[in-house]
Amino acid sequence: MVVPYNLLPIELHRDMVQAEQAKVSVLLDAAKMWTECREWIDAASTELNTRVGRLTPEWQDDAGRAHEEKTQRSLAELKMWGERIDAAQPAETLTTLASSISEAYTEVMACYAAYCAADLNPLTALPAKIAAQQASAFRMNALGGQFDVSMLKVVAASGLQSPGDLMPTPKAAAEGNSPADFVKAAEAGMSALTELEGLAESVGVGGGGDSSVPPVPGLTGQDGSAGPSLAGLSPVASLPVSLPGSGAALGGVGAPPV
Repeated sequence: MVVPYNLLPIELHRDMVQAEQAKVSVLLDAAKMWTECREWIDAASTELNTRVGRLTPEWQDDAGRAHEEKTQRSLAELKMWGERIDAAQPAETLTTLASSISEAYTEVMACYAAYCAADLNPLTALPAKIAAQQASAFRMNALGGQFDVSMLKVVAASGLQSPGDLMPTPKAAAEGNSPADFVKAAEAGMSALTELEGLAESVGVGGGGDSSVPPVPGLTGQDGSAGPSLAGLSPVASLPVSLPGSGAALGGVGAPPV
């Protein structure tokens, strides 16, 4: 989304960057959530592999083989999500964006101060004001471009097809590619772990208290959150979004500052 910051008054730059500065903590929280999701994937995959290794030699009938196939599918889904997050690096992207917003805030507010101070010298006021407004616009253009890049990276990590999927009437994501699918994979992994633990104990292989898997970040019933969420993305049909100027989406990455 291209915003013509050069054509906007500096007072709007000030208001925009102040609004974005207020969202920095949201961006950092979203980055933390992505990090926790990635750590959970590794922990769950390791635990699944460990318990399958313990149980398989003891469970050689058709039910055992069917359960192993189910577990392998869960592992494949978790691996896919891990690779997707690794490729997009949403946590790093959001952390960098948060830092850039703070830097832009400092620079734009300095430009605004210079713009206001220009009135002290009527002879040079006009060129000084133009220079301050253009410098502010230059910094806002850079921040807007970074918003666009960050949006694309977080969208890629979320498995959505495009930023357009965040509109109030989103297109259906491809099969196996939506935030809902991440939650399904997480639930499948937890279900497989629970079954494996019970089966392993029933045949005398290992025990349930020697290892643990952290709860899926944002999954209801495990960490006390209100519902499934992947860096702010709800896997329901209508995703909560942020229209320009109304707040943040995708864990704080909405439209460029407007």
